Amino acid sequence: MDWESGNLPEAWKAFKQHVELVFEGPIKEKPEEVKVTYLLLWVGEKGRNIYNTWTLSAEDKKKLKPHYDRFLNYVRPKLNPVFARYKFNNEVQGSQTVDQYITKLKLLAKDCSYNDENDMVRDRIVFGVTSPKIREKLINEGDKLTLDKAIHIAQSYEYAQEQLRTMSAAPVEVHTVRNTKGPTTTLGGQPTNKHKGPTNGKPRSGHTTGRMKTTDEKEICGNCGYRHTKTETCRAKGKQCNHCKKWNHFQSMCRSKKSLKSVHEVSEGFSELQVQNSNSDSDDFFVDSVECNSKMDQAFVEIKVGPNSFPVKFKVDTGSQVNILPRQIYSKLNLSHPLKQPTTRLTAYSGDTLNTIGCVKLTCERTGKLQELTFYVVETYSSPIIGLRSSIDLNLIKLVLSCETPRDNPHLTKDTVLKQYSEAFKGIGLFPGECKIHLDPSITPVVNPPRRIPVALRDKVKLELDRMMQNQIIAKVTEPTEWVNSMVAVENKQVN
Repeated sequence: MDWESGNLPEAWKAFKQHVELVFEGPIKEKPEEVKVTYLLLWVGEKGRNIYNTWTLSAEDKKKLKPHYDRFLNYVRPKLNPVFARYKFNNEVQGSQTVDQYITKLKLLAKDCSYNDENDMVRDRIVFGVTSPKIREKLINEGDKLTLDKAIHIAQSYEYAQEQLRTMSAAPVEVHTVRNTKGPTTTLGGQPTNKHKGPTNGKPRSGHTTGRMKTTDEKEICGNCGYRHTKTETCRAKGKQCNHCKKWNHFQSMCRSKKSLKSVHEVSEGFSELQVQNSNSDSDDFFVDSVECNSKMDQAFVEIKVGPNSFPVKFKVDTGSQVNILPRQIYSKLNLSHPLKQPTTRLTAYSGDTLNTIGCVKLTCERTGKLQELTFYVVETYSSPIIGLRSSIDLNLIKLVLSCETPRDNPHLTKDTVLKQYSEAFKGIGLFPGECKIHLDPSITPVVNPPRRIPVALRDKVKLELDRMMQNQIIAKVTEPTEWVNSMVAVENKQVN
């Protein structure tokens, strides 16, 4: 028995249930007097101290029920229905499954002393469930929603989602990485085989090129660039290429001879990045010496990477926390040292997990400045990405968190603002038209008593009220009204 529990009634209920299971099982044939001894043994030292305070007859000492009743009376005053309801009303699903969440609610509701526990548990499921889809389905039931129906809807939806995740083909584990001009390197770091001669980026027969192929593996589609089976609908179906203007493929997978040398991928929901040249008048945020497309929503910079100073055009992405290097570009660096096992799982903006092969530290050069950066090698056809931290280290961008006006700048001083916009500080402004306040007729009007005004402020308050009446800002009311609000007098600092 846990006598230090924050909810003693619940702890005693669980303890008693465990004891009764033992009494009905292994020691069922034992006499009740022996079972009492077992009970006093299991309640622990604190429980025996409580037992020593009782006055029981010789007959009651041999029965379990008097002991159960006395212990229950001891823990029952510890129950606080108000606190129990607080815990119940603040319980949310979080990372729990629907079944775990409903079970937790039912246990909490038993201590709340509700007249109808089922309705309270039903409402708490609607309010505390994590999935908006489940909440929408529950609300759509309206007054027909019962506890059993709410449980059925929530469980059915969660089971269906779990089945869909199971049916989706899981990505195949990457074992080796093919260097087209060098040995095949494994994540462990040892070369596995060698071959000679150029391959033009195509795998030789019998060699692995980055992933172990299985019969149910999703292949990369030549139209959309994503992995899917032949029976699945291609994302590029019905879409027009932005480059050749032909249909059913994306610009990134365009096979036209005039296709762009660099492949740029724009994800759905991509927030527009404001890019300005270094000679811009704004000091808030700028990208220096980079190439921008015509729409000014992407920025690219060329950086020399690796010991051979291989030039790579990176996409500047201040929303990325890491640097991304596609596997095809990594194979062109002709590196002999192996990739390291990644310690971080990378996810895209949509929440999908990226197929990360490994990570490597490379020396990067930009305008004569050398910097050692960590790159994650990813199985992707998108552009290489230089993240926020590395962009700042290479002086590609400047992050300004505050701006100060120089003392010699007269444009933002108090006097110049008052002089330039003097009409905004003269007289009393009026909004056109009339404002009508709509009151809820079901609300009971409130008449608040007036607050006392300090003696030192009474004359000033009187003068201010008279001034506001003369300027028709306020109007004097002499007859009783349904609503009366108290006035608070606060003395403001004088503005010159």
